[in-house]
Amino acid sequence: AAYAEELRKIREAQEAASKAREAAISKRRKAQSLMRTADLAVFKSVMAVRIAFAKQNSHVSPRTLIDLQQR
Repeated sequence: AAYAEELRKIREAQEAASKAREAAISKRRKAQSLMRTADLAVFKSVMAVRIAFAKQNSHVSPRTLIDLQQR
C-alpha cells in the first residue's frame, strides 16, 4: 500500500511538472509576441518623430521622407 501511494505521488508530481512546463511555454510565447508588438510600436514611434522633425525642418513631403526611410 505504501509503495502504491508513493507511485501515485510520483505520478501526480510528474503531471504537475508537465502542466507547469506547458504553462511556462505558453507564457513565454505570449511574452515573445508582446515583445514583438512593443518593438514595432517603438519603431513606429521613432519613425513618426523622425518624420515630424524632418518635416518641420524641410519642405519635403512626408511621403518622400517615408520612401527615403525605407531604402
